[in-house]
Amino acid sequence: MPLELYRPTRNDARLLADLQFGGYSDDPVSAMMYPVPANEQTKASLAKDIAKNWGKNPHEHALLVWDTELEKFIGWGHWMFEPEKSGEDWKVFKPMDCPPDWDAEFANTALRKNFEKKVEIMGSKPYVYLQTVVTPPQYRRRGAASALLTYIISWTAKHNLPLYLCATPSGFPVYEKHGFQEQSSFHIDVSKVTSEPRINKCMLIRAPSPSSPPIFPPLVTPMTTLEDLAEYLRVDDAAFGPSQLFRLAFGLPDPSASSTAPSLSSTATETSTPSPSYTERAQKELNQITTSLAPENKDDYARFYHKATDPGTGEILGGAKWYIAKNTDPGYKHRPFGPGPWPPGSNVELCEACFGAGNKFRETTMAGEKHVLCCVLVVKPGAQRRGVGGALLRAGLRVVDALDEGKGWRCWIDATPQGAGLYRRLGWQEVHSVTTDLEKWGGVGSDVHLGMVREAHARRGLDSDRAE
Repeated sequence: MPLELYRPTRNDARLLADLQFGGYSDDPVSAMMYPVPANEQTKASLAKDIAKNWGKNPHEHALLVWDTELEKFIGWGHWMFEPEKSGEDWKVFKPMDCPPDWDAEFANTALRKNFEKKVEIMGSKPYVYLQTVVTPPQYRRRGAASALLTYIISWTAKHNLPLYLCATPSGFPVYEKHGFQEQSSFHIDVSKVTSEPRINKCMLIRAPSPSSPPIFPPLVTPMTTLEDLAEYLRVDDAAFGPSQLFRLAFGLPDPSASSTAPSLSSTATETSTPSPSYTERAQKELNQITTSLAPENKDDYARFYHKATDPGTGEILGGAKWYIAKNTDPGYKHRPFGPGPWPPGSNVELCEACFGAGNKFRETTMAGEKHVLCCVLVVKPGAQRRGVGGALLRAGLRVVDALDEGKGWRCWIDATPQGAGLYRRLGWQEVHSVTTDLEKWGGVGSDVHLGMVREAHARRGLDSDRAE
């Protein structure tokens, strides 16, 4: 029974609610908390809350499990990175607003016990909290929980963080098999519905290398300041500088061969005084953002930029630029890459041969429809294979899928063969290819560039053994 993992979208809110209530339908705590089985109003209320809060916490992650034999989603998992905390507010339990037919006092008593144990055991240090691994009874013993746990444990280990959860009695053996160790437990009074005592167990997998610092999951936020844009451009130059194509086409320096290569700062504070050349380039980027926000352009196009930072240091690890094409008039010329066709100093002939052909195909393919273009995705050398690119793309796609009141738009991205695998996992499909002979311009060999399109709300599949 091969299983596949997919990242849910906002449009999956009702599916997640159905799986959630289905998974806990035989749990006595649920029978104490609300009428079981959950009614339509209860499911719709949770689905509404999931959709409303989708993407608000950049540290939250979720996966769906697809059973290829049953051709159904049979479970889901939900986990979040908890950054290091300060002050006292994080120790205060915040009661849940319960629907009218719920036993609010019981629900919040149970939730409070779970919360207080988590605070007691994990304290203020950073960790990963596994909030949900759930499979409805009719789909159990098909490997869904194990598939989710394998992925989440791998994801957490990659960041060298401890993984904490609160286990129900039925889930305890599964978690123990995957390496979780009991730290504590607490009792919940369910005597109104069963004579069996209810003991929840607090379980933990410690960080793989406790003596080494954690590698924090990247934090993705909007990029809007001159300082951030200047540092992003340094990252961009360092990432693409080694590319033979970009050196030949745009005259970028080769960081491996030049003492004047861009210097990447190690912390955010070191980016506060960017060099004049980067200040000038960053100002042009900022001007493009500002212009896109002008009232006269609001119906034509929009731009948004994201940065991925290390939550521990504030260091910028990567960035992404997105262009939203709103105007569908055939006479309107969208310029996602700026006012001119190519930057000053470019090899125009090479740019037209390599990038121009792809641009023309994109314009023809997306003509007459509103769409989005991911113009640039860049990850700092040394920060690759840390999930930075995936985090930036998922943040951008949350914006894309929320367009048109949640209907979403199609999205284009240009790709190298090396990056295409990640894009495919996030829903893009190849529609065009351009091969350029670089020897004509003094280079070696050839370059292949792909054009890829993602349909609105395309399901985002993952290799089950890959922790992005």
